[in-house]
Amino acid sequence: MAFQFGYSNLVVSNGSTSNNVNMTADWIVVADGAWNTLRIPMTSTITIDKSSTTQTSTMVNGRDQAATFPVSTWIYIWAIYNPVTNTIAGLFSLSATAPTLPSGYTHKAWVGAVYSAVTTGNFVSFHQTDNRVVVPTSSPGNTNATTLTGITVADGTVSYCPNSAKTIAGWIYCSSTTANAYRAITIACSSATDSLGSSDTSGALGGAGTSTFGCLFNLPLIGTQLFVKANNADTNVTIFISGWGY
Repeated sequence: MAFQFGYSNLVVSNGSTSNNVNMTADWIVVADGAWNTLRIPMTSTITIDKSSTTQTSTMVNGRDQAATFPVSTWIYIWAIYNPVTNTIAGLFSLSATAPTLPSGYTHKAWVGAVYSAVTTGNFVSFHQTDNRVVVPTSSPGNTNATTLTGITVADGTVSYCPNSAKTIAGWIYCSSTTANAYRAITIACSSATDSLGSSDTSGALGGAGTSTFGCLFNLPLIGTQLFVKANNADTNVTIFISGWGY
């Protein structure tokens, strides 16, 4: 399981091209294979790039493999440290737990994740401050079910949220085929009858098909799905994801 040791003023975001990411911090805590930790200053911006066509093995500030990364996948961002040269650097890996470190780099810290887009492989837009990430809003789906129904948001392959996230944020809204109706909608962390972490909202709809109310949510991510329902089958509930937390 991916987790972070510690940092101060960590910022990770898209770099100057669609293939790189910038990382800054006052300091970051890294650990070796025996879990011995060090707090290392990060005195300048680290740029990690996945686009090298010449690397033959894991590379500092590049990929941890010679092969290019596939499209439509989550790529994990690591800080790595060489204690002999006192060098802090970055690394991309398909692994959230065990990247292949370059020679001399004995310490590491998992930082976050970025999605490699469908077809192009370009990184999607994101901005991470400490353990909070915001992304352009996107929708994983909708339903008109009247019992809590799962919509996949983070199974490790979909682009809405990495499965290494601990919380997920966004909003839901409803529309109805019935005009001037009063409807209620719910979003929850699980399908259990006690509706773990549920958030409910209700309101009056105007003209048929008009989306007139919704609610924001920021919920723990339990598994790979969020669960939503409406109080009437004529009401469609749509989820939008805008970010997550580690």
